[in-house]
Amino acid sequence: MVSISDETLLSYIFANNDGNLHPSRKVGIQMESNHITHSCRCAAFAVAQLPLLSCLLFCASGYETTLPPQAYSVDNVPVQGEAVRAAKELSGRVVDAAGNPVADAQVALSSEKIGVLVSDGKLRPMHGNIESRIVQTDSKGVFILGQQPAGSFDLIVAHDKGFASIGSDEFINSNDIRLQPWGRIEGQLAEGRRAAGNKIWMAGLPNSTWFLHEREYRYETQCDTDGRFVFEKVPAGWFEAGYLIRTGEMGASITSRTPVEVKSDETAKITLGGSGRPVIGSFVPPEGYAKPIYFGNGLRSLITTRPDEPRPRNYERMTKREQQQWRAQWRKSDEYKLYRDSYWHDPNWRQYTFRINDDGSFRIEDVIAGKYDVTVWIEERLTGEARPEEIGSYHGTIQVPQVPGGRSDEPLDLGQLELVMHDPLRVGDMAPLFEAKTLDDKSLKLIDYRGKFVLLSFWQPVSHPEIERLRELYDAYSLDGRLQIIGLGGHDTLEEVEKYVQENPIPWPQIFVSEEFKSGIARDYRIPGVPWIFLVGPDGKIIATGQRGEKLTSAVRGALEP
Repeated sequence: MVSISDETLLSYIFANNDGNLHPSRKVGIQMESNHITHSCRCAAFAVAQLPLLSCLLFCASGYETTLPPQAYSVDNVPVQGEAVRAAKELSGRVVDAAGNPVADAQVALSSEKIGVLVSDGKLRPMHGNIESRIVQTDSKGVFILGQQPAGSFDLIVAHDKGFASIGSDEFINSNDIRLQPWGRIEGQLAEGRRAAGNKIWMAGLPNSTWFLHEREYRYETQCDTDGRFVFEKVPAGWFEAGYLIRTGEMGASITSRTPVEVKSDETAKITLGGSGRPVIGSFVPPEGYAKPIYFGNGLRSLITTRPDEPRPRNYERMTKREQQQWRAQWRKSDEYKLYRDSYWHDPNWRQYTFRINDDGSFRIEDVIAGKYDVTVWIEERLTGEARPEEIGSYHGTIQVPQVPGGRSDEPLDLGQLELVMHDPLRVGDMAPLFEAKTLDDKSLKLIDYRGKFVLLSFWQPVSHPEIERLRELYDAYSLDGRLQIIGLGGHDTLEEVEKYVQENPIPWPQIFVSEEFKSGIARDYRIPGVPWIFLVGPDGKIIATGQRGEKLTSAVRGALEP
């Protein structure tokens, strides 16, 4: 079972049947995956889906200006009147390299709760439930972005003349944001390689505020018949590019993901593939497993192994909360910056995806020398009736040796790699009954909830991302008794679970399950990761499993308001 820490973020880049690339928002390690093949790059495995920067300026007391045209939020509803003129108003001016005001420049805010997407030289609202605040400068280059966030933030500016980003500390000392010329990328797909739909993808790599501010970079283009491609209007910084391949019957993903550094007013060069060697092998079921295995959907990832993080000697004796607090402080240190850059800005970092054939065999092209983590999830065939469940997985590490000249057609054969098979609870299954004591020492039996809809929420103290959504659902549907929630905390000590509930009062009953989620109720429910939520119907059958975010709200609303 996979556990999620606060820094184990997953972003997925995938393609649906429409052939377009669709990035998900950052989510916990287990995410629903209809029609998708996942890629990963943070921690054990997680793909970077990369952020955007923002730029803004503070309006000093007494500063007079007018509301810039086309001020809008995530839904592009114009903002009018004095509502945006808060006591601490973000206001400033955008100028070009020569110091001249720039009209019609886009300006966006990036903070803990407000995000922005940089795509093809434009600033756009982020997907999902992340609020976006984007405005345009007036004829004098002036912008107003509403009230200043309480914490740190970044400000982003984009215009045909260039790009700028500035952090809140730097921003306070300046009224002007000065644009820097865009960079660009010229690339070549290696001979013999073909991109599905000729699609080439590019995204930004993490920087100093990666864990603090919501932002993302995403560019897409197409290569020509000779494999050449260009990305225009790229900000200075580190990016990664790759090309789209089919990875299964219903999915596609990005492979040969390669870092590239872009500099202002310069053209960076990159080649996707063409070095390294093929890696082959086959995935097989464990001895005695007789059921057929469908290899058409699921995650397939080969990614450069992340270097071990430096840790204090007493790290293993810390509680998970103490570890989380230590890591939060460590990420502010110079040591972390060096560690981050050694991984994310390593030109020899790679991530590959691949297709698994019906017989379990696979071939990964152009794998350069290095140590890699192999992660595979095997999912059920998509039927359209319910979300396909993960039924098998593989996690391992391989070493790809150097080859003379850096290129060889001789494959590295990994042999047979044995899968771990799972038997998850599915929609339509009866929810296993249980009896337990709540944290306030009351007896609770699931059978007593028959006739009502019930959300069973498995969570851990260091990561409970759905708590606010659960509160909203509880407030909306619990008063008339139609919906009940049962919290099942664990993957930590009883003391830490109790402390979390004391610090974050929760109106529904809470049960301590176990420290590792490998026994008792957690074992019976066969949860593949944390957090995990089941929606159980009045008849005791599972209606939905593993839903997060808006999909959880939709599942509850659809069940209670058919």
